[in-house]
Order: sequence, then C-alpha cells, then structure tokens
Amino acid sequence: MKKIILVVEDDDDFFLSLVAFIKNEDSEIMRASTLEEGKKIFFENQEKINLIIMDACVPGQEPNSMPLIEEIIKSGFSKHIVGLSSSFNYLFKLRDAGATNIISKSDLMVIRNKIFELLEL
Repeated sequence: MKKIILVVEDDDDFFLSLVAFIKNEDSEIMRASTLEEGKKIFFENQEKINLIIMDACVPGQEPNSMPLIEEIIKSGFSKHIVGLSSSFNYLFKLRDAGATNIISKSDLMVIRNKIFELLEL
C-alpha cells in the first residue's frame, strides 16, 4: 500500500526539488500551497495520510504554520509531522507547536533520509 505524504509548502521550486528526492513507487504526494489548502486536504484525507511535511512560513517569510500543526494534533492525528524551515529559530517554533521532527530546508538528502526512515520506505 502506498504511503500518503501531505506537503504544505508554498515555494514551487523547493516543492519540486523535494518531490524529486522523496517520491518513489511506494509513496504518493499530496500538496497544499496555503495553510487553508493544507487544512482542507488534511481533514478530507486524515485517515489516509501517513506523514505531514510542513513549512514554517506558508506563504511568506513569517512563521505562521504553528496553529495548523496544533489543530492537526488536536484532531487526533498521531503520525509524524516533519517541520521544515531555513530559519533555526523557526524550527524550534515548529517543534514547540508539536512537530515530531524538525529539519533545515538546506539539505534535501537529510530530509529524504528522515522521511524514508519514518515511513519505512
């Protein structure tokens, strides 16, 4: 069975690079480019989603994803949420909101390896 990954990321270039690193025959990627889309996709597919990758700033440059992480956790989602940011300080905000893993966006191979580890791919 395919593992479903929800990626909440507004940067098209980063998203395409990330997909190139993590997509394989055992995974399916769902994308949201806004927090509103992320919330909608999550609640429509909550039972199917195996992992969430959440950028800290969607959209823009200010951290704003933390309330959505908290809402997802309150809904009963108990699988991994991987928080991504280029800012070290924002990574801690993601962790404090409930992200189970935080990773800098600067190294796609580290992100890929963590995703594959978490999903046992």
